[in-house]
Amino acid sequence: MEVLTDKFIVKEKDKEGKKFDNVSRITLVSKDTSLTLDYNSHLFKVNIDDLLEVTLYEGINDDSLIPTDYVYVMQGKVYQVDERDSFVVINASFGGLCMILSILQDKARNISEFSDIVIGLKHV
Repeated sequence: MEVLTDKFIVKEKDKEGKKFDNVSRITLVSKDTSLTLDYNSHLFKVNIDDLLEVTLYEGINDDSLIPTDYVYVMQGKVYQVDERDSFVVINASFGGLCMILSILQDKARNISEFSDIVIGLKHV
């Protein structure tokens, strides 16, 4: 089930430096959502001010259900969901690559702890 599709601007990249050669951490923002994401920088090239389309799916275990137009896709698991005021902060791991998503509660659409998720990214 598709949980989120939004266009984000890359605001930061490796703000605290690179800890691993092929892994970068980006911070993306849209109108009312922020996303911090670790990704394989050898496979997916991103620069500050790039515009990315990000889609998050919940509960998909079959790769054939994911649209093929994404350039970079990761499969992972939600390990923490916190409600903070009108926002929900969702923490997930994609095989050790972390995601922190801060999203309005009404847009979170029932993402729960221990959900299997898939994230797809592409340049716009």
